[in-house]
Amino acid sequence: MVVFDNGFNGYRDVLLQLAFTDDLVQRAVCVCSAFYLGLRNPALYEIAERGRSAIISALSDQMASRQPGNANVFNMSTVATVLLLLVGETVTGSDEFSPLYKMLAALAQRDDTFEGATVTSRSFFQQQINM
Repeated sequence: MVVFDNGFNGYRDVLLQLAFTDDLVQRAVCVCSAFYLGLRNPALYEIAERGRSAIISALSDQMASRQPGNANVFNMSTVATVLLLLVGETVTGSDEFSPLYKMLAALAQRDDTFEGATVTSRSFFQQQINM
């Protein structure tokens, strides 16, 4: 996911760590990888598209069912998931890029999105969002 891999690598050091503990982030890593591998294997590309749709549906369901007392959807996990889907969109060039980017921008505007994040994680996400 990066050309140079020296020292700190946010994709390895932040996103993969989140994927270890968060199912949605883990699925987004797999979808992103399948899009890249799908360039040479069309069957994987189709699987990636179905996975992306399932993740977007899951995010939409979380947003729709958000009520006081429910888990907060404005968090690093959601940002990581959307960011990974956007990385996958750089391969596909599909129409999903713009709505996903708007979602990421909205998440970044919230004060509580990065609550509890380390300075390093917050910095990584801010750099990625600003790209």
